[in-house]
Amino acid sequence: MLAGIEQRQFSWRLDDAGLEAGAEDLAWLAAQELDVLIDLGASPSPAGLSRLARCGLWQLLHGEAGCTRAQQAGLVEVMQWRPTTSASLQMIDPQTLRPLLLASTHACTVPFSVVDNAASIHWNALHLPARQIARLRLIGNERFLAQARDSNREPRIDSAPCHGEPDAVSQAWQLLALTVRKARHMARGRLFLDQWSLLYRFSSTNDLDLRSFRRLVPPPDRIWADPFPYARDGRYYIFFEEMPLDTSRGHIAVVEISRDGRVSPSRIALQRPYHLSYPFLFEFEGSLYMVPESAESGKIELYRCTGFPDQWEFVHALMEGVRAYDSTLLQRGERWWMFATMVSVDGASSWNELFAFSAESPLSQDWVPHPDNPVVSDCRSARPGGAFFEHEGALYRPSQNSSHRYGYGFNIARVDALDETCFEEHIVARATPHWCDDVVATHTFNRHGELQVIDAQIRRRR
Repeated sequence: MLAGIEQRQFSWRLDDAGLEAGAEDLAWLAAQELDVLIDLGASPSPAGLSRLARCGLWQLLHGEAGCTRAQQAGLVEVMQWRPTTSASLQMIDPQTLRPLLLASTHACTVPFSVVDNAASIHWNALHLPARQIARLRLIGNERFLAQARDSNREPRIDSAPCHGEPDAVSQAWQLLALTVRKARHMARGRLFLDQWSLLYRFSSTNDLDLRSFRRLVPPPDRIWADPFPYARDGRYYIFFEEMPLDTSRGHIAVVEISRDGRVSPSRIALQRPYHLSYPFLFEFEGSLYMVPESAESGKIELYRCTGFPDQWEFVHALMEGVRAYDSTLLQRGERWWMFATMVSVDGASSWNELFAFSAESPLSQDWVPHPDNPVVSDCRSARPGGAFFEHEGALYRPSQNSSHRYGYGFNIARVDALDETCFEEHIVARATPHWCDDVVATHTFNRHGELQVIDAQIRRRR
């Protein structure tokens, strides 16, 4: 892997002040006229190294504020049952020696395995340095430094505890607590079934009282999730993922629902030899289209409705060679946007990174990636949780919160900027599964006309 790359062994010494580099080593580094120095070591770097590169010294850290850098990644988060595990890339400013945050990512903590949790955060942090180097190459050193300083200009408060290596007694108690938690989790799995179900209401307001939604509970041998409503000729329908538990392969189903609560039997609308879910619907030039989640096929597929509601024909793939989840389209002015979480390497999560693309038409096969991709790198808000909607002149995006577990809750984020150079959003509302004792997760919100739908994972006795 390092063949043909110059290597040099440094002789640094450790004293009470930390690592110190020799004058000869510092002179050699200075002579290289480097743009970036990247430190992947476990100990703090020798003083002065950041001044030897035009864009300073970069450090890839894990844990809140990088405090757990000296110990195994993901250990504290598992042992203390934290909902997320984070990693960040920071730059030591070559002028001020102040640490500046360049990028960060938050992954859902793997609850019962330190090894698996460490692998998860390492895979999700793998691209942080490469993406920033690509950005540096694109915009140049001066602009890169200016943007990094500008984005870190606000004062910061770091109150996260710094954890050293735990002693033997602490390790024993933490291991005991972890064992008890795992045993309780296994017992709960034997006694209860967590089943995704649909909930709905008819309302003209976007203020959501989740207790006002009525339930549509599937038979016990399957789940219903990812609901998308559609109003047609005064009648209301819900398209959704239906997944039999014995196959774990979803298809798209549909039911008709009336204001008085009458619900038709579900019927299959679209089925393929691979998993389908998240049936995103949109209208274009007089036709109804669907973009279901079809990551297992390696494509983002587009279907046109030829006979409503259960006859759909394949049009073409909007993208190929991608593992994309929950693709969500949006028209803004003359341009169409597509948002989806993506997995670029095996081992990374499909919950963590939101990518944006734009094109002149929703039927295009030439989607231009946003220069800030991924525009969100956080399991708490990346994955789409429904279609965009407008409220009092503002644009909002539902997103999934997959801290604690997959689909733990959903957010409503106000989109403050969206164009070919910038994407900004701020979460204004959060839904958590606490409105009813038997609800353990909820991750989708959609509306069409007055029909509003969500889903919820309901805990039932086996």
